[in-house]
Amino acid sequence: VQNPDISCEIRGFYSPSVDDIDSPSVGEDLAYRRALAVREALLIEQPQLAMRINVPVQGFDITKPFLESAGQFDPRVELVPKIEGWRPRVIVSSPNKPYWRRGFRKIAEDMGEYLSGILSRNPDIDLVFSSGKLDVPPTIADERIQTVVKKFIKEMNWEDESRLVAVHGGMAKAGEMIIDLHLGMCAPQPCNRKALWIEPEGYSAPSIDMILSSDSLADIYFYRVDYRSSGGACPAAFGFSDHPHRLELDPLDSLMPILPGDCQFSLFLRDNTLESERSDWQALDIDFEKDYYEMAVIPVVPFKLGTVEPSYNWETALPPIVDRIKYLAERKGELQLHIIGHALYSEDAHDSLALARAIYLWERIGDRLMALFNEDELPKLGEKLLKLGFTIEIREELHSLGLDAASAIPWAVGPICDLPVEHLAPWIPFATIRWEFRSHE
Repeated sequence: VQNPDISCEIRGFYSPSVDDIDSPSVGEDLAYRRALAVREALLIEQPQLAMRINVPVQGFDITKPFLESAGQFDPRVELVPKIEGWRPRVIVSSPNKPYWRRGFRKIAEDMGEYLSGILSRNPDIDLVFSSGKLDVPPTIADERIQTVVKKFIKEMNWEDESRLVAVHGGMAKAGEMIIDLHLGMCAPQPCNRKALWIEPEGYSAPSIDMILSSDSLADIYFYRVDYRSSGGACPAAFGFSDHPHRLELDPLDSLMPILPGDCQFSLFLRDNTLESERSDWQALDIDFEKDYYEMAVIPVVPFKLGTVEPSYNWETALPPIVDRIKYLAERKGELQLHIIGHALYSEDAHDSLALARAIYLWERIGDRLMALFNEDELPKLGEKLLKLGFTIEIREELHSLGLDAASAIPWAVGPICDLPVEHLAPWIPFATIRWEFRSHE
């Protein structure tokens, strides 16, 4: 609804075996009616989407199983988002002709105004520069990619760099770069795309103290803080004020929302007559306790079952996470980083597969950290991080669908935990990041 340039195709599927249908025409009609039922349900909630949600006139046989060995997923409906008028661009690099000279200049000049219009109208869409592995040191690879991004920013006349995501070692093939528009996954959780710091047992989440300078706000009795990142507004805190001119903002549900520098905040204040005043900030300063503890568990790369091949775009999740890791590594304290590859026992060679998924994620993180810390070799980066109190563990976790939902997906939150166990299998092939940080400042 809030992204007017996104349309959606709803595709219905049937399975000859599960649905017990011999006639393709009967099966395709059933698949079509399944897709139509989903469209009708969506339009009951959001009728304004009628012109942007379409159903192909013919359903599909299950030629592409959702799971290799789970027929119960074959009869299904898929929602495929599209950005009208856009197609991905691919450029091939070479040692003598880096990306910018190989064709992105013309794309930026021709498409700059169009792309800035897309981003300004659609707050949840990011412009992604996904580079395959380049046969150069990470610092040089990062320099080549950032050259493209900076030129695009200039041609687009665009200021919000957080909406332009650049990743070395992304979904593109080696030596190629794909420029594409994607729904953002900024530091995602499966439910609402917002990363939350998890409050460990025995530690209290930090509060935000605010001093109000306006005399007109002396009688404020209610407040609410909203933060906006990647387009969506979400309440960060609310409550009642017992102290004139001063608010102590306690996080909702004892969970502290992520506070990157590019977040925008709004404070809504109401007095006894229900009159309100609103103030906006680009970021909030947090006064942490002397001994501050932070923990996060964030899924990053989803994989196809039985492979180390990503199943869909994940690049928009990586930069904010790596930036946060760098920020914590440079603070006085201890940072423990756990890179975990997840696999199902039912997958072939599940031990090595899970470990390979963890290594895949670590290589992506390592490339970015080497560029940020200006190191071209991973051992030298490791020595620097070790001096900063940074430790890394790379390991695998295996899961059985016989477990309950929360155990099958250790990072599951909210409604995900309430899903039937058999529906969780497609979520498990993930590589996740878990970090723990203790600050001694």
